[in-house]
Amino acid sequence: MRVLIASKLNTQQSYGGSNRALHLGRYLAEKVDVFHVGLNCSSVDYAPSRSTGSPAVGAFVREIKRAIHDFDPDVVFSAESRANLACRLLRLSDHRPRWVIGFDSSPAFEWKSYLDSSQLPRLRGTARYVLSRTIERIILSSGAPVVVVSNFLRNLVREWYGVTPGRLHVVSNGAPPDLPERRPSAVSPYRGSDEGARIALLIAPRHFFSNVLAVRFAHEVAERLEVLNPDIRIVIVGGGPVLGAAPNVRYVGYVDDVVPYIDFADVCLLPYPPDAVCGGARLKAMEYLARGKPVLSTSEGVRGIDGLRDGVEVVIAPANPEDFARALYDLIRDRSRHATLAPAGRDFVALHHDWRLLAQQLLGIFERSHARQ
Repeated sequence: MRVLIASKLNTQQSYGGSNRALHLGRYLAEKVDVFHVGLNCSSVDYAPSRSTGSPAVGAFVREIKRAIHDFDPDVVFSAESRANLACRLLRLSDHRPRWVIGFDSSPAFEWKSYLDSSQLPRLRGTARYVLSRTIERIILSSGAPVVVVSNFLRNLVREWYGVTPGRLHVVSNGAPPDLPERRPSAVSPYRGSDEGARIALLIAPRHFFSNVLAVRFAHEVAERLEVLNPDIRIVIVGGGPVLGAAPNVRYVGYVDDVVPYIDFADVCLLPYPPDAVCGGARLKAMEYLARGKPVLSTSEGVRGIDGLRDGVEVVIAPANPEDFARALYDLIRDRSRHATLAPAGRDFVALHHDWRLLAQQLLGIFERSHARQ
């Protein structure tokens, strides 16, 4: 079988939801011929690829069309709105190549939820919601099989767009199988001004509004932490604007490798308030858990990660700054909880969220779809 994957993959970023396609493609390539179209595929070293160089839908249409001509795939698997819309415009359907939709998140659901936030202009949010919902309806009207990342998203697609259960398949997000076993980082990236501080890490590129809301919430938490323990530092990794200043908050910006920052953190954070939704499931949660770090989250922070248990693999705190700050303070102090959370989190990822196993699940969907042609 020959599989073309089209997404907004950008291999100049070592983390983020756009790299789901990279992880799945790498392990699919162990079984079948794989080809990529993405925003920037310069580091794809396991498959032929094409880069659009632009996020415009027209650029995706052009490069997907060229890739179909050059690589002659049996299946085109598109992920995220632009690649999905490009495939719809190319009228891919039941004929060869067979189209399989990767519905990794729902921007329409996200924008609808943001409308409840006073931090977003309502007119802008409404326009984005209407546009996103229209695009999603157009994409899903094709009749192609749909791969979603969680049961939550599967139920949303059924309710909003009337997609029949037979078209829907769940393949969750994951972590690389070697991530839990990767050698611990040798040198702390927190040397200098953070030396001696207890570190709470938040990976949150501020190009996404849900991350903006999480960072603003983290600043509110930091205000309470100054009273509880001024030696606890919230470190924010990821590109985008600085959203505030506080003595116990530090912005690092974009880094090539997040693993050392995870390894030397005391606790990793998913501090997402209810309106900071994620239409898929957060990859950073898998990476935190795979590295055996205690994770403190709100309920929203782990939405879509099916089977994750509060108090076993993760600690879930109320989404208000006072209670979240207290939970963070208590978790950092309680080293015995770290000893039980760490192996439970690693086991959870290894059993349910190994990218190699998830790629095998996806391949099964492709094979069944291809056989029905």
